[in-house]
Amino acid sequence: LELVSPPPTHHPSGAGKTSLLYLTIAYAILPANFAPSIVLEGQDAAVVLFDPLSHFSVARLAEVMLNLLISKIQGTGRDLDEATKATMRSLVRRSLLHVHIFRPQSWGSLISALRSLPDYLFDQTRHKSMHRRIHSIILEDIDAFTWSIRSSPSSSLASTTTSNLLSVASNNLTTQLTKLSTLFSCAKILTSHSMSPSAFRPVLPTSWPQGSAVTRLAIRRVEVLKFAPAIS
Repeated sequence: LELVSPPPTHHPSGAGKTSLLYLTIAYAILPANFAPSIVLEGQDAAVVLFDPLSHFSVARLAEVMLNLLISKIQGTGRDLDEATKATMRSLVRRSLLHVHIFRPQSWGSLISALRSLPDYLFDQTRHKSMHRRIHSIILEDIDAFTWSIRSSPSSSLASTTTSNLLSVASNNLTTQLTKLSTLFSCAKILTSHSMSPSAFRPVLPTSWPQGSAVTRLAIRRVEVLKFAPAIS
């Protein structure tokens, strides 16, 4: 799944990709039920997130999860007493242990982290998610590495064009992601900005292996027009 928004120059505010990720992750890591009579529709799974720009906020994710729990509980007519609130907070804390966040600062470190991910996930001494399946591997702001790829040392070679550099990088990325998604039977989610406001196509990856099923979701903020004078 590719979540693509217009370039940052198109609108000063975000398009909502990260907000959508918060909700997706909340459902992924929460359990199926809060109580026998309160269905959460959670997946009781784990999520791996790569966040190179440090945009992702665990505090915000916790807030989204609490709001989701409140909505589900109040929907059954149950009161939010202090005991219920304490149980909610405890559930959120336990669930957050299953969000594994990596913040690579270079393209090379991202690829290296992807390659070593199985070693990390299969090592029960390093996390508490061994008993959970992997819901998804999420790469946020994947386009953040575009300029470093274009300015890599190999780009000084006359025979190496920018498109070739991005193509090679894209192939490395999609190869690793395809291997991981097959190994863990999990989803792949990437977020990025498009190359132009009118074409919702990410810079990376440039393509996916033949036969890959890819869904691209274009997300943008829609301006709300102000009321005309004398209209309220």
